Amino acid sequence: MTLFLALGMITGLFIILLIFKAVIKKEYCALCGSVVLTWITLLILNKRGFFSDTLIIGILVGQTTHGVYSLFASFPKRKIYSLPVLLLLTAVAYYIISSSKSVPEILITFSILIILLAVLYLFTVNNHHQKVKYVLKQLANCCKNW
Repeated sequence: MTLFLALGMITGLFIILLIFKAVIKKEYCALCGSVVLTWITLLILNKRGFFSDTLIIGILVGQTTHGVYSLFASFPKRKIYSLPVLLLLTAVAYYIISSSKSVPEILITFSILIILLAVLYLFTVNNHHQKVKYVLKQLANCCKNW
């Protein structure tokens, strides 16, 4: 029953967002918006005790995480940051869904990921060394030509 509720919400919101998109004449992904609005609604219902299926919430949050990652990775100059961005999005999704809200754990996780992003950025700024250039190229092309 919960799967049908989620799928019905996505379908209904998709139609509403398509109509809204035509009215306001702005470009956005109606499918992405319907998935996001569905999992946010289900998460709120879950936190208030009205919806218990966290599996479907996790699947929908995972779809959003993949969509954000794909959007980010579509910019060639940002590909070097693919791993830390994916890890950061995964951590955010975990903490959104998780009932455990350990503040120190959250801060440590995000701090490590931000440091990783900063280190990668510093390497991209100072990539005069041939081995560094090679490693950065491998990182940026990790999913290319396989």
